[in-house]
Amino acid sequence: MNHPSDPSVAEPLHEVVARRATSSAHALAVVAGGRALTYGELERRANRLAHLLLRAGAGPQAPVGVLLHRGTRLAVALLAVWKTGAAYVPLDPGHPAARTSALLADTGAEVVVTGPETADRFAGGAVRTVVLDADAAALDGLPQHTPAVEVSGAHPAYVLHTSGSTGRPKGVVVSHAGLANQVGWRVRTHGLGPGDRVLHKTPLTFDAAGWEIFAPLAGGGTVVMAPEGAEHDPALLVRTVDEQRVTVLQVVPSVLRMLVDEPAWQDCTTLRLLSCGGEQLHAELVRRFLRALGEHGADVEVWNTYGPTECTNEVTGHRFDPIQRSGPVPIGTPVDGIRTVVADPDGHPVEPGRQGELYLGGVGLAHGYLDRPGLTAERFVPDPSGPAGARLYRTGDLVRQRADGSLEFCGRTDHQVKINGVRIEPAEIEAALAGHPGVREAAVVPYTTPRGTRLAAYLLCRPEAGPTAAEELREFLAGRLPKTHLPSQYVELASFPRTSSGKLDRSALPAPDATGDPEAVPATPAERLVAEVWRELLRTEDIGVHDDFFRLGGSSLQLTRLANRLRAATGRDVELPELLRATTVAAQARLVTADDDGADRDDAPPVRPVPRTGGLPLSLGQRRLWLLERINPRGREWVTGLFLRVPATDGEPLVRQALAELTARHEALRTRFVPDSGPDGEPAQVIDPPGPMALRRITAPRARVGELVEQDAAEGFDLERGPVARALLIGEAGSGPDEQTLVLLMHHIVGDGWSATVLREEFHEILDALRAGRRPALPELPVQYADYAVWQRERLTEDVVARELGHWRTVLDGATPLALRTDRPRPPARDARGAVVTFAVPADVADALTEQGRRAGATPFMVLLTAFTTLLARYTGQWDVVIGTPVAGRERPEVEGVVGFFLNSLVLRCRLDPAAPFEQALERVREVCKDAFGHQELPFEELVAELAPERDLSRTPLYQVAFDYHGEELTGSAADADELDAVTEVSSIAKTDLTLYMRRQPDGTVVGALEYATSLFERATVERLAGHFRQLLTSAAAQPLGRLDTLDLLPDGERDALSRPGRHNHTPAPEVTASVPALFAARAAAVPDATALVADGATVTFAELDARANRLARLLRELGVGPESVVGVLLERGIELPVALLAVWKAGAAYLPLDASFPADRVGGVLADAGARVLVTRSGHRERLGDVFAGRFVTTDGDADLIASRPAAPLEHPARLDPEHGGDLDLLAYVIYTSGSTGRPKGVQITHRGLANHVRWAVEELALKGSGGGAVFSSVAFDLVVPNLWAPLLAGQPMHLLPQDLDLAELGPRLANAAPLSFLKLTPGHMEILAQQLDPERLAELAEVVVVAGEALPVRRADVWARTLGAGRLINEYGPTEASVGTCVYPVTAPVSGESVPIGRPLPGVTMHVLDDSLRPSPTGVVGELYVGGLGLARGYAARPEATAASFVPDPYGPAGARLYRTGDLVRLLPDGHVDFVGRRDGQVKIRGYRVEPDEIRGVLDAHPAVAEAVVIAVRDADGNTGLAAYWVPAPGSAEPALMREELAAHVAERLPEYMVPRAFTPIERVPLNANGKLDRAALPEPQDATADDLVEPRGVVEERIAEIFEKLLGTRAGAHSHFFRGGGNSILAIRLIAEIQQAFDIDFPTRAVFEGGTVAELAEVVEAEVRAEIDQMSQEDLAAEALEWDENRIESENP
Repeated sequence: MNHPSDPSVAEPLHEVVARRATSSAHALAVVAGGRALTYGELERRANRLAHLLLRAGAGPQAPVGVLLHRGTRLAVALLAVWKTGAAYVPLDPGHPAARTSALLADTGAEVVVTGPETADRFAGGAVRTVVLDADAAALDGLPQHTPAVEVSGAHPAYVLHTSGSTGRPKGVVVSHAGLANQVGWRVRTHGLGPGDRVLHKTPLTFDAAGWEIFAPLAGGGTVVMAPEGAEHDPALLVRTVDEQRVTVLQVVPSVLRMLVDEPAWQDCTTLRLLSCGGEQLHAELVRRFLRALGEHGADVEVWNTYGPTECTNEVTGHRFDPIQRSGPVPIGTPVDGIRTVVADPDGHPVEPGRQGELYLGGVGLAHGYLDRPGLTAERFVPDPSGPAGARLYRTGDLVRQRADGSLEFCGRTDHQVKINGVRIEPAEIEAALAGHPGVREAAVVPYTTPRGTRLAAYLLCRPEAGPTAAEELREFLAGRLPKTHLPSQYVELASFPRTSSGKLDRSALPAPDATGDPEAVPATPAERLVAEVWRELLRTEDIGVHDDFFRLGGSSLQLTRLANRLRAATGRDVELPELLRATTVAAQARLVTADDDGADRDDAPPVRPVPRTGGLPLSLGQRRLWLLERINPRGREWVTGLFLRVPATDGEPLVRQALAELTARHEALRTRFVPDSGPDGEPAQVIDPPGPMALRRITAPRARVGELVEQDAAEGFDLERGPVARALLIGEAGSGPDEQTLVLLMHHIVGDGWSATVLREEFHEILDALRAGRRPALPELPVQYADYAVWQRERLTEDVVARELGHWRTVLDGATPLALRTDRPRPPARDARGAVVTFAVPADVADALTEQGRRAGATPFMVLLTAFTTLLARYTGQWDVVIGTPVAGRERPEVEGVVGFFLNSLVLRCRLDPAAPFEQALERVREVCKDAFGHQELPFEELVAELAPERDLSRTPLYQVAFDYHGEELTGSAADADELDAVTEVSSIAKTDLTLYMRRQPDGTVVGALEYATSLFERATVERLAGHFRQLLTSAAAQPLGRLDTLDLLPDGERDALSRPGRHNHTPAPEVTASVPALFAARAAAVPDATALVADGATVTFAELDARANRLARLLRELGVGPESVVGVLLERGIELPVALLAVWKAGAAYLPLDASFPADRVGGVLADAGARVLVTRSGHRERLGDVFAGRFVTTDGDADLIASRPAAPLEHPARLDPEHGGDLDLLAYVIYTSGSTGRPKGVQITHRGLANHVRWAVEELALKGSGGGAVFSSVAFDLVVPNLWAPLLAGQPMHLLPQDLDLAELGPRLANAAPLSFLKLTPGHMEILAQQLDPERLAELAEVVVVAGEALPVRRADVWARTLGAGRLINEYGPTEASVGTCVYPVTAPVSGESVPIGRPLPGVTMHVLDDSLRPSPTGVVGELYVGGLGLARGYAARPEATAASFVPDPYGPAGARLYRTGDLVRLLPDGHVDFVGRRDGQVKIRGYRVEPDEIRGVLDAHPAVAEAVVIAVRDADGNTGLAAYWVPAPGSAEPALMREELAAHVAERLPEYMVPRAFTPIERVPLNANGKLDRAALPEPQDATADDLVEPRGVVEERIAEIFEKLLGTRAGAHSHFFRGGGNSILAIRLIAEIQQAFDIDFPTRAVFEGGTVAELAEVVEAEVRAEIDQMSQEDLAAEALEWDENRIESENP
């Protein structure tokens, strides 16, 4: 990265200060206690002292020592030394005399400036002293003029000594240019000026002191000298900031930690800037500081800077973003004039996101080390990419470059330690410790023991938190760092030893004790018990007392077994959440021995057998499956298959006998589910007596196994009648293979994956026993599944459910469904048909990932989940990923061998940071998993009933993508390839939209199976996703520090295909040879009498238009208008508008189109920003703009005679500046302003080349499709209208200008009157209006081609118009203003389906790339940012070089000098080469085609005195239209919020265009934030202008009765349109609702009806339809009998 240097800053600083003294002689320059100096006094004293120093022998030949306490004389002395041509050597009065002498000897200094109090140090020495008292009496009578000594930027400014690894300090020689460059950056970046007061408190021997003194002086401000000792006294320092009205303060983070708890910060109301540097800064500390400031904290900027002494103190800077909640603050981007390179150990630059050593170059680079040529050559190396003689300094600091270009500090290359061969950065551990709530500061250092090097952590604890136990810290770190990084010792200190600069003095830390070895062996009985269970489960012998279960390879499934083993061994109820928090042997031993004092524990009772005297309740999981089965009876979705291999020698009778024994052993296999006869219709388990299992023998080749199993599974099961399990025995005819396949099919309601494993093992044991004539060696089952169902009902008390629901409600608050793009539209009801794509992960990749997991204390499940959620985030652009996963649900040891549906589903919410390295993301996902597994007791159906009561039949509730990993088994199948093929073939059901199953194979590979819904996805899409996932795993294995958003997903072949030019990224175009005005002139000459303009009945020919434009152009030229100047045009739509635009071009200038409805302030601001000195407008606008525009007005009405007096002949131009004749196509054509996120609009500069390229396409593909021309009915300040203006004219066709005051209610009739047009270009909003005003026939007659642009085209609207227009007549266009109107187009053909309408392929001459943050191609289907280049690219933003540089970047795929525009739009490349729009990466939205930055509107709202804080977001209405909604927090003392809506709307309307005024202003108590400190959109209420439907009374007896049932079940009054689920209903209550309706109307009411239409009226329609259907099937006799019975019942009810 490079930042260009500003030449003006190379001037030596004493000359800058001298100029200040001339211009502001009486301004205050330095304050020290009761003394002060003005700039004039400072300059005069410095000159006098300079003369004195020259007389003492000072000069350029040797540096001058400065040994002074802080005060006014210090500033005088430093300036004086420079005026002699010498460099100063800073000396500390607090340093030992020996060190001072050594430094002077090292530099060769012969003169020292000092004070009377320290002069005796130099008595009898070789140096000459110039003694300066506080009043500078020694200077009296000396000359006041500046000595005649020339000093250049290359001269040394100071020599500052740093510590050396050899023990000898190194003198760093820094130039004037380097220091001036740094100070200049400070002044410009922070706006330092006369009003600033900067505190100087850093000892002069530290380079940070330099800018504290000279930045305020260079900016015209005041240096405030801190009292002696203030840097060590937090209270004194804060008091000084307050009393001295300090505006700018610099501290190192260590000092800030001491300062932040001072109570007086709220009094420091003048502070506006805090700068930190010297150590790693953490966001937590910054946030504490800002909170300490109180309300004033929101106004204070915090900067984190970085720089070694060898590069003039600061080389990078970063403004702290309040959104950052935690973690290290980046060190930023280079300051002006500095070059940064991140390189590998060989000096080669690394890719962004990769860690490397930081190299520095540029103007700030020091000359080197004084008289140390060898060391200088070692650290200051040649710059291979710089100019001749350029150098780079090797900092020894490790950094990585983030996506935003800023650098992140990672540690040192030379302070690393090795522990057991592992290289460790102590800073990494310190950062983790700093995140503990009880730790204020931490330091980690290595120490030596007889067993090798270990780490010791030294702690300063927060007083309010009290002491923190070492074990607590160890467990805290174990959740964040690899085991190798855990300190052996934790030493709490009262304070840290510090150096004179306030930094930690590590060498002075006390030695740690020799206790606390983490490798201690288990010693207590409890520790030995736990270790023994671990050995059994993990199959490892070497277990230490501090070993971590997960780091030794434990999985969540094994943790469940561990809990059961510990329960059985100790008799204690060991809960999973406790085990997840206590993952070491020592912690688990304490867990199983805790509470031995008899304290009460909430132990769960064991599962016990219950009497089989009748129907037994279903478990909650079974009840959910039963309900789903009722909605879709005998469905295939819940049929699961277990594949078993049986020797061909085992006959069918033997297999039948084995199956019968299995059925007898497991009640679940002979259970039916029968609804009771009560009003609730609740089902019960009915267990049939043992009997044979249904077995069908089939003879067929093995290749047909999958097909046959699928045919049988498709028949489903009848849960009420049974059976719920059956088997197929498939073998080949004759002498087939040695084995036959037995497939056991079950309904999921009686089995799960664990059950499949149990059944397989027991079946083979039973079969072996039957062959051998013995009893099977199977343990007696203590309980059956029905016993568990009863136990679960009793266990899940209201308190337990409420507690767990509270947890999950918090976890899932604000979560949104994963927007995985589908290939087909989602059907109204979920289609469960599915298929599977399989793939394999090589063993070496799997092993590397497993090892990563062990280092992080994470299971393979967690590692693969991290990768899978990263893939989903990359595909969707959503980094808050919600995914489901199954868990065994067998927390009790009694049920380990029981067959049944114990499976539970967990929702995992993985909030990923795209900039985080993979290993850090793994740590976060690990914690998510541990938290979720610790709360797995709540049945999924209870969670659904609470959080998603309104069932959406089109998708699974809460999550639509799932992940399941097994270390050994997948769906109960064996591990050979043939059988996997059979499983794949039988997997014709998709449990969710997409599920990833993974399992480890005996050879170390990991097999993956992506199960997908075939109604949503094409197989090719899923195959591509599988390939990307494989590549992602490979990348993560090789680059654990790689950023999530840059980990490679692309196989080499796909990358090459995406990088090469092709239809997806480039469309060739012929060279542009003529500008639009030149082409217009040619057309006007060819058809002079043809109609060019039509407006309100008036017409203008081409010749008339050309002549009128020429006249106005001549007047503009007389006013100084010419090439590269900008002319504002503010006119209503009418004849004068195109005349003025053409005239500006003919004068050689660029036009700036302005909307007549814009507020005056905005018009004035835009004109000033664009540098426009002339405005073409009407007299009426001149009056309202007089106060905001000081330039020349040309009014088309007031100056009409003046214009008419000019000749109509074409103007003459110098050929090279004649855009009309193509002489310079790179001249500006127009400047259009778009909304800016900073609150300041940005002027986009479009050249004639880019404009001509786009208009050429519009002429050929749009205008020439007909002869009727085009229509202009949108604002000319919106670039969508550009082709509407010019394409018709260049085609020789008329431009129809609809009036400015057009009522949109007239848009349809007006366009119909102008029809048939050649083309019509409009926004989706216009389409909706026209569809309401015109019938389809008239819509189809409007134009030959309809182009829709400006914002996303809704699918439904596109389908309606495509059907209306027919093939080839509807085009969806996309293009940012920065790319000359249009970038790409997509021909829309009916039917239109899916979730979005693609934006297509590039237009001619345009290039498009979908790239990640490292500018690498994003894989097909994966979300990336759209970059646009080619002929249409804008020049940049007017007067905004930084914004231009940030948005227009070099094109790595184009020719030399080519650029790309970063659109900020998130898109994905589709398989057919078209591009699909996904959304914005920032908050920008499109409103009626206009680009809007909500932050610009928020800034306007924030300025209203009644608004304390505001948020503006985009919202969509039912028709898909985008609007703006504002939320605001009322300021204390403001008026009643209800009264403020109109005032706030007026406030915005006065300052912003109409389309930027929100349609709703909703008051809120506070702005809701999520855990990352970002806006929590989901927590915002509905916009206040949204009104609920009034309650409509039920109509008719059926609606009245159903409304009564609603009220009974929901407890609230119901109307005709009351919705069951929205009113508080859930799937559990739905069963009661159905039962009540069936009982009330004596019909068989379909379950599905409740979920398809849940209102009273909709259910009443179903009831009436069912009744009519029954009546239609009844005979006359039956009807008569029914009527008679009804009459009898009525009479009986009336006469009780």
